[in-house]
Amino acid sequence: MKIGCLSKTLEEILVINVIGIYIIFMINLYSAYVEPTQLSTFPEFPETSVAGKAWIRANGNQEMIDAGTIVDEDSHIGSGPTIPTKEYMIGGDMDEAGYLNFRRKACIVTPVANFSPSFMDCTECLRVIEDPTSQHLSVESVDGIPWHFHEGNVATVSLSEKYNEFFKLMLVREHTPGRCHVVSYFKIPNLDMSWDKHETNWKKYELTVGSKTILTLSLPQLRYEGIISIESTATPCRIRFINCHALVEEDTLGNPIREHEEEEAERLGYFNVLGAESGDPISIQTLRSACLAAQIYSDQIEYIWFDRPCIIQNHKEDKAWQITRMFEVYKNADVTIILPGGIQRLVGLDEETAWVHRAWTLQEALAPDAALVLHRWEEEEGAVGNWKADTAWCDSMGKLRWTPGTLREDETPQEIEAREWRTVENVKIIGQPGTPSLNALLDALRTLYDGAGSSKYYSIWKCALTRTSSRPVDMVFSIMGLFGVTLDPMSFRTEDRIGATIALSREILRRGGSASWIGISTHAPPCRQLSTFPEFPETSVAGKAWIKVKGNQETMIEAGTIVDEDAHIGKTTISTREYMIEGDMDEAGYLNFRRKACVVTPGAASSVPGLMDCAECLRIMKDPASQHLSVESVDGRTWHFHEGVNFDQYKFPRTAAVVVGYVATTSLSEEYEEFLKLMLVQEHVPGRCHVVSYFKIPWNFDWIWENETNWKEFEFSVGGPDIA
Repeated sequence: MKIGCLSKTLEEILVINVIGIYIIFMINLYSAYVEPTQLSTFPEFPETSVAGKAWIRANGNQEMIDAGTIVDEDSHIGSGPTIPTKEYMIGGDMDEAGYLNFRRKACIVTPVANFSPSFMDCTECLRVIEDPTSQHLSVESVDGIPWHFHEGNVATVSLSEKYNEFFKLMLVREHTPGRCHVVSYFKIPNLDMSWDKHETNWKKYELTVGSKTILTLSLPQLRYEGIISIESTATPCRIRFINCHALVEEDTLGNPIREHEEEEAERLGYFNVLGAESGDPISIQTLRSACLAAQIYSDQIEYIWFDRPCIIQNHKEDKAWQITRMFEVYKNADVTIILPGGIQRLVGLDEETAWVHRAWTLQEALAPDAALVLHRWEEEEGAVGNWKADTAWCDSMGKLRWTPGTLREDETPQEIEAREWRTVENVKIIGQPGTPSLNALLDALRTLYDGAGSSKYYSIWKCALTRTSSRPVDMVFSIMGLFGVTLDPMSFRTEDRIGATIALSREILRRGGSASWIGISTHAPPCRQLSTFPEFPETSVAGKAWIKVKGNQETMIEAGTIVDEDAHIGKTTISTREYMIEGDMDEAGYLNFRRKACVVTPGAASSVPGLMDCAECLRIMKDPASQHLSVESVDGRTWHFHEGVNFDQYKFPRTAAVVVGYVATTSLSEEYEEFLKLMLVQEHVPGRCHVVSYFKIPWNFDWIWENETNWKEFEFSVGGPDIA
């Protein structure tokens, strides 16, 4: 479940229980024929290219129009001495969300369709009431829709063809109290209801104009309809939001997080979204609780993003576009509200959920500046988390400290510590304490702010390996934003996780990043098509990620149990750039790089070669009773190390131990173990290798630690061995 609450960037808005009116006022913009969208005081922006013309999508995205053919061919002329120059165009200010704030003369209008004369202060309405056979003053907007004007003193209108001068009016509609969006425009020829005669009598109003409303439903409607659809009203490829104010304020919840949550959920009901009916029904109560939590966090938050209703679920192009922007939604959020138990209900702290195993939830925690877990709370009111004394965080062991009452702003750390503190044991709402899956997440959070880039990305790759999704390719799309990469989802098949992984890896390396995925799970078998990665787990819509391991008997192992619990630490004798492997990757997934390495051979006694460049081999030739230096790889096989042997001149098939980096085990205690991680690669065709296994050399293995710095660098191309 992903909810990002934003107050920074607005495009299209789903509004629940808000009724608006239409008003118009004087304006001149570039074009009056294109449907306004996320920045509605502007027309739709054309699609751009390095050559050719600018094309604008119109008519519900079904038609492309040359932008140059629909620019208004006019210029401002004012209307004589009755208006000051500053009123020729609108002045004001614009907020960060793109809402234009200004004061301007305006007139209330209503659609001609289904007209009922009800404005008692409108002379036209009064005239029609007295003479039902007469016609109300109406003007057609540029999109062909007629509108009634409700001026306090409106005269009968007669059109004149004498002049080509006209008034340009902007038609706006209120979608939330005090906020409007552009609907269309008017171009009114020189009428008897002219600037001099009547418009100068229009009153001035304070207006805020920005985004576009695409759905308005009351809560009873929402529950009754059961399934909502935005396909007919939403503009494809737009970010959309739900109005928090409308969802919360129309029916006061009291304390929805604690009291009678299940009964309240049943009363408000559930709904689903067209095109996503297979998902769990959305609890209106839980959604409102998320909105309330966002507003409690900051009263400046007006809108909330929730993937399922904010995406046109049965529109492939819109879904693909949303996937490419999802990370930015989280990154720009004021706060992300995490619902570990999903959207059907709030779960307690002691309930284990699948949140830490789901692919799309990773960026919920890592992308935004703030992420909060919304859960059921059955204790008295209190404070959890203490930014002053750092004494109340939920720790890695699953214990949460809290104190009854509310923390005062002026409380000192000593006063806070002197409070009554209580402990909630066995907190596992986002994952079982102590498991590699949760530890990988905690390590990613730690390195997010205080770690080097490569260390952070190393942790992200580990987190991704332990998660699952119904669509294998989503395992890549759900993390690409964390690496600053955007891939086109339309370019990959649903099952093509390897192809998408290659594309992501190539882009990371092209931008100067490192192959930070190497060694994230050294006990997992290497992927046969992309061997610098471990075998990819099988994916599913729920549950955990399982890796198929072949041996004497094929078995399934939970991916989260074999992720390496370590972190890169570097080493003072090598530069920072050498912490992790850098290079480039070709389209087949072969990683090309230059790195220190040592030739190795299998450790069976009968296979010890007499390599004249190897000091160990020469020593054994002189003393056959002695043992050759050997090291065991993580898969249990023994290998002889031949320092001094030139890998480039050794015979095919060559095998080498390649330096990955210096790492340290991550632990909840202050104690940790340092070791050198090596990648064991073997040639399968001349010049091309694949990963066979890994070495973890303890810090007290003196020979390796002392001699690694003297190893020579060689060129490697590692991938395959099978064709992707």
